[in-house]
Amino acid sequence: MATDIFRFADFELDRGAYQLRHKSKALDLERIPMDLLFLLVDRRGELVTRGEIFERIWGKQVFVDTDNAINTAIRKLRRALDDDPDSPRFIETVPARGYRFVATVSPAQTQPAPLSETRIVNEPAPGAPPVRYAKSGGIHIAYRVYGSGPRDIVMIPGTLAHLDVFWEIPSYQRLLKRLTAIARVIIFDKRGQGLSDRVVAEQTIEERIDDVRAVMDAAGSESATIYGWSEGGPMSIVFAATYPDRVAALVLYGSFASIKDKP
Repeated sequence: MATDIFRFADFELDRGAYQLRHKSKALDLERIPMDLLFLLVDRRGELVTRGEIFERIWGKQVFVDTDNAINTAIRKLRRALDDDPDSPRFIETVPARGYRFVATVSPAQTQPAPLSETRIVNEPAPGAPPVRYAKSGGIHIAYRVYGSGPRDIVMIPGTLAHLDVFWEIPSYQRLLKRLTAIARVIIFDKRGQGLSDRVVAEQTIEERIDDVRAVMDAAGSESATIYGWSEGGPMSIVFAATYPDRVAALVLYGSFASIKDKP
């Protein structure tokens, strides 16, 4: 497997390993700031507007406070890069408009991916469990079941979902493999996304949580830990309130109960 590595100052941004490294040491950076850094580096030297950032990172996410989400991601990036906003070496703020990556970046180099004892080999989608379909109303919802542990975990995805892409991302694959050590893990594509049926009308949260119920029924899961991240958090909360007998525990990651408009 090959990987694109971008170098600037003492940093390496590795697309294949999905890592930011400083002097060869991997930094702990969350997915959203990491995705934003890839966007800025890919568009280096250009102004990337706040609107473009939000659309690329969050899509049409209606639950997110746009300004706060972007500002938080930029702060985390500056912290990781030790970048002073008043005298930026890497990320320049263009007031009221957006951001520009200003550091000199060496051309992306295609190299063999580094091997280590802890690296998880990225397996292709055909090596993943088979895709199955649950019927929810008139919509077919694609799902996969990983592992065979003593309890069930149902993972409710964030803004975007795609079963094959999910399996291809090393960090997600690593998470799945760790979770299957303790549980049977059920993941699915939201209606209109990934391998699930396309839809035309805007979907309600009630329809989406009924998709979760349909997937659990199809997978033979009577009760499960509901694990929701990002936009999947509100869905998880509503599902737990609607079907409390189907929820053994509720886990939220990088999520929220609701977002209120600023006065």
